[in-house]
Amino acid sequence: MPRIFRSVARSTDKGHTWSSAPGAGSASLAGVTDFTAGHFDASQASDPEGALAGAPLATTTRVLLAHQPRSAVAAEAAGYQLQLSGHTHGGQFFPWNLFVPMQQPFTSGLHRLHDMWVYVSRGTGYWGPPKRFGAPSEITLLTLVTALN
Repeated sequence: MPRIFRSVARSTDKGHTWSSAPGAGSASLAGVTDFTAGHFDASQASDPEGALAGAPLATTTRVLLAHQPRSAVAAEAAGYQLQLSGHTHGGQFFPWNLFVPMQQPFTSGLHRLHDMWVYVSRGTGYWGPPKRFGAPSEITLLTLVTALN
């Protein structure tokens, strides 16, 4: 199994991190603060474009780790190909599952936003009452492969 993120890792002053592997077909992995963090402290605003500061320009794949799916619009505009998120618990239980889509663009699973894929994990925990109904827990194993052109 190739270890594409093994070689380089950096952290920026805003808490964003990226890791990349040199050479053709390399990838950058970046992370951002929670989408709502900027409401409490403007310096902690989620900034997918800023998360790539200092990352090699030649990377062919950009992956963003963002707690909330709401970062997806900015991530797609910044040129990411994949965003991995959680936060929603898949709606968790009725009637909460009716309200989560009003706040989040995606609640669980794999979705396409223009040229970017977004995967939202339902996770294993819960928010509020310790129950889940209609949104079973999940542990996701993702395998990233080179696209065939």
